[in-house]
Amino acid sequence: MLNSNLFSAIVLTGLLAIGLLFFLKASTKDRTASLALAVVDRELPQQIYTYLRKRGYRLVNPSPSAEMLVWRGQVQASVFLCIFLAVLAGIGLGSLGLVLVILVPDLWNYQINLVTMSLGGLGAGWFYWRGANREEEVKITCQQRQSNDFLVIEAHRDELANLQNALRGH
Repeated sequence: MLNSNLFSAIVLTGLLAIGLLFFLKASTKDRTASLALAVVDRELPQQIYTYLRKRGYRLVNPSPSAEMLVWRGQVQASVFLCIFLAVLAGIGLGSLGLVLVILVPDLWNYQINLVTMSLGGLGAGWFYWRGANREEEVKITCQQRQSNDFLVIEAHRDELANLQNALRGH
């Protein structure tokens, strides 16, 4: 029969493991958002064009008659986040291993725990790296609302934040 301290440790470790799995899955999730910019300065389209070219995006449909301009670029994974997730997964798996050592001391030992931590951490880093290195799109459409022209940009939310910061600097 399990005592209450051991039972609570098992439940909390299980919840932490589930949280870690969802955190790892969310690290590669697509976070597309939209931004509407009022065209008050006729230089705005050129500034956006220059920004996207500097960031390594290429124009996919250069036709001037296109209703939507689509840019594509390769997004690199964050080395810091890869290392952080690998360490986090290693610590989480190590904690799970310690609970297993307490529960089943004959079948689980510290060497297996260290190997599990190392392989799990490397696996989490690989999962993030594989999912985060991908090609992303920036879609730009021109809309008219209440006699004002707007450029509606659909892209990853971090890219939109960087674009806004770059446009403020001009």
